[in-house]
Parts: sequence; C-alpha cells; structure tokens
Amino acid sequence: MLFSTRTHDRGYDYFLNGAVHDIEYSNNEFKAVVSGNKDYNVRVVFSEDDENEILDMDCTCPYACDENTCKHMVAALYKFDECRENGLVLKSLADVLFKPAHTKEDIAARETAIKKLVTYADNKTVRSFLAEVLASDDKLCRRFYNIQNKLFTNVDVDKYFKQIDHIIKRYAGYENFLDRYSANDFIEEIEDIIDGDLRMMIDNENYINAFEISCYIFTALSNIDTYDCDYKVEAFENDITLLWSELIKKANYEDKHKMFEWFTAHHDVSVCDYSDGPIEDVIISEFKEKEFEKDKLDFYTKMLRRSEKLDDDFEKDYAINKWALVYLDFIAGINLDENIIENEFKKYCIYSNVRKLYVDRCLQNSEYDKAIQLLDEGIIIDADNSGVVSYYIEKKKDIYLKTGDKDNYLKKIWDLVLKNAVGNMNIYRELKQQYNEDEWCKLREDILKKTFTFSKSCEILQ
Repeated sequence: MLFSTRTHDRGYDYFLNGAVHDIEYSNNEFKAVVSGNKDYNVRVVFSEDDENEILDMDCTCPYACDENTCKHMVAALYKFDECRENGLVLKSLADVLFKPAHTKEDIAARETAIKKLVTYADNKTVRSFLAEVLASDDKLCRRFYNIQNKLFTNVDVDKYFKQIDHIIKRYAGYENFLDRYSANDFIEEIEDIIDGDLRMMIDNENYINAFEISCYIFTALSNIDTYDCDYKVEAFENDITLLWSELIKKANYEDKHKMFEWFTAHHDVSVCDYSDGPIEDVIISEFKEKEFEKDKLDFYTKMLRRSEKLDDDFEKDYAINKWALVYLDFIAGINLDENIIENEFKKYCIYSNVRKLYVDRCLQNSEYDKAIQLLDEGIIIDADNSGVVSYYIEKKKDIYLKTGDKDNYLKKIWDLVLKNAVGNMNIYRELKQQYNEDEWCKLREDILKKTFTFSKSCEILQ
C-alpha cells in the first residue's frame, strides 16, 4: 500500500510526537490507538510467513472509511517498526504478562516483559495510567509522592502507623481476629510497605525510621489473634527478623543503640508471648560490638534475676536454664576474669543444661577429672531424669575412651546397654566391637536375658 508524501510526513510527525499508544499484537494482527483531534483505532494484519508483508489495514478515521490510506496508519506502522527494532516481541508479550508465574524463570520473564511494556509505551499513556492508579490507591500515591520529593530520608512515621492500623482494622475487624482466608491479602499489603517504602528508606540510609515502622508492624501483629493462621504469621515474622538484622548491621552506633534499647524494653513487656522468641534471637545474635558488652551483660543479668523470682517452679526452672545458658556462653566469650566465669558456672550448674555446657568447657580445656566429677554430681542430682542420666554416663564413656581408661570405658558401655540406654543399637554395636566373635556369642545371650524386648532382640540376634 502506498502513502502520499503529505500523508506519510504527517503520519511520521504523529509518531514522533508520541501519538501512538495502547498497542497490542497477537495472531499477526497489530492494533493501536492514534490520537489526533480524536482517538482513532488502527488495525494492521501481517502475513503469517512475513511480518513485512501487509495483508490488510484499516482505521476508524473518516478519511480511511472511504478505503483510503491515512496518516494514522503511517504512525501505527512506524510504532510497530520501532517496537521490532528495539527487541520487543509483541506477539508473545501478552502470554508472558498474563500467564501464572510460579518458577523463578517465569517471574523473571514477567518482570522483563513489564519493563519492556513500560519502556515502549508513550509518555501520555504512562502518565494517564499512573494518575488513574494513584487516584485509586492512597498507599501507592503516598509512596510515589515520597519518591518524587525524595522524602524517604525524613519520614512522618505517624502516617505509616495510621496506615498500618487501617489495614489491620480492615482485615482483623474490631474483634482483632485474623482468619486464614484473610491472612494472605493482609500480609501482602503489609509486605508492600516493607518491600516498597521501607526498602526506599534503607536505600536512602534512613535506617531508624525503617526500624520504627517495622517494630510497629511487629508489635501490632503480636496483638492480633492469629490462631487460625499461625503458620503464615510465623513466616512473615521471620521476614521482619531478617529486616531487623539488616538494619542493625547498617546503622551507625547511635541508631543501633536506640534499636538495642527497643528490643530490651519490649522483651516480655509490651508484646505478647509469641514475640519473645524473635526479639531474644536478635538481642543474642546481633550487637556483637564491644560497645554493647556491658548493655548485653546487664540485660542477661536482669533476665536471670527476673527468672529467679518466678512463682511457678516449672516456669522458673525453664527460664533459669535458658537464660543461664545465654549468660554463661556470653561471659565465656568476653574478657572477664576466669575466676569470675568459673564461679558463675558453679553457681548455675545445678541446672542440667548448664552442667552440660560446663562439662564441655572443661573438656575444651582438657580438664578431664573435673568433667568426670561434674558428671558424677549430675547423675546424683538428676537421678529422676533417666534421659539426662543416660547423657551423663555416655559422656563419661567418651571421656574414658579419650583418656585411654579401657576398664572404666567398658564398664560405662555395659551400664548403658543393660540399664541406662537399653535398646540403643548404636551403644550396643559399640560394645560388640570390643569383643571377638566367640566372646560375643556368649555375652549376647546374657544381654538378651537381661534386656529382652521382642523388637530389639531381633536386631541383636542379627
């Protein structure tokens, strides 16, 4: 099809001025809207064998209705050529954009297609669409406003707090209950804030505001009844913990100290029980700088004193066991007098987990006699706990083996096989290796008589 020079030149001017938009290509048919005095729809049909061969072409403008070629067709063809030259495969774009993306490859392909779609759209289309989207979504509007005005370096966190409250109210209602049907959409909206706004703040080195908002999300979430969807909340909680870790590593000392104060102040005080774990993990695993040694030591000491004042014996023992381990592991790693460390281990070694840590400390220092003494004391103290006693005896066995005390080594294996770890096939096989075949045949019969259970005797007889 031929175009007059006048038609060609005017159509080319339309193309250069960005008048072509809303392009679509499928089944060898190219469609576009060309804006002049009005918007006109152009359709071009290409050969299946050759995209350079045009089979049909039409436009909704009055001039083309009389089967004339028009400037709108020229503009559309130039747009089509531009897209091809810039590597945009139009006919496959819709398939990539709108099919489900489950694999990493599909997600990456979709992101690439979206970037191309935006890149080759004209400014008028992009601006019009963006204005429409922002007008319908306050959250995106605020984010775009902040980006344009570079406000992520100094954020009004109260506005974010209100936005988060609004999201929670919308999904959890006045009863503050989040069911499993609403959980995905709820978490997706909160993640939009984290992955969008908070990420912008981090990129602009505004770590403290990002931290404050993430803490508000965490605290607010802890006050919602999530019984029906705990597993989803736990996964989201892990994402926040990872974000905290990143912020702590990047922050300066002043901001980092504010973060530490928030964690220690909110542990077991203003947030509910499920939140204690992540906060404890962050306090223990982060803030490794020497400047925080005294702060962490004070906090661990405070947790121990609080644990010792608990009324319920079970809760008390559990809490002391936990915090004594953390405390002792911490003081063993900092520059404290060895006598102080030793006295603290002795003070808390009535607790089995502490005693185990104390024994390992002795073994690292090759203090084998001291380790044996601790284990013997533990066997008496924890006599009612068969699992712990079995652990102590097995530990003694390993020490005797390491120090070459064959008689006591064999004695402890026999104690385990016949009394403290009956049915433990690993211990049984270890005992078997100490004897030749003839000796073992006689000993095996004795073991069977003293420890008979049908299931284990089948293994022993093999």
